[in-house]
Amino acid sequence: MLYGTLPGTELYQSFVMTKICYDALPMPAFTTLQKRVFPVYFRLQSLLFLLTAATHPPYGPVSPCSPRLAIWHQWRWEEH
Repeated sequence: MLYGTLPGTELYQSFVMTKICYDALPMPAFTTLQKRVFPVYFRLQSLLFLLTAATHPPYGPVSPCSPRLAIWHQWRWEEH
């Protein structure tokens, strides 16, 4: 899900919302909107990027396909 959300939000913000707001708002209002939206957008994009990198199969540290997790699951099932 993260793999689709990251590029989807990038494309939506970059090509849809910015274009609509630029055409619909006067320049001072557009500038104010961008100043308020950009920090939230940037934090969200950074978080999505980190989560995507962390779960990227098979090498992400918390990827369900990670060899480390496979060894842990194997050990856990052998114990019980």
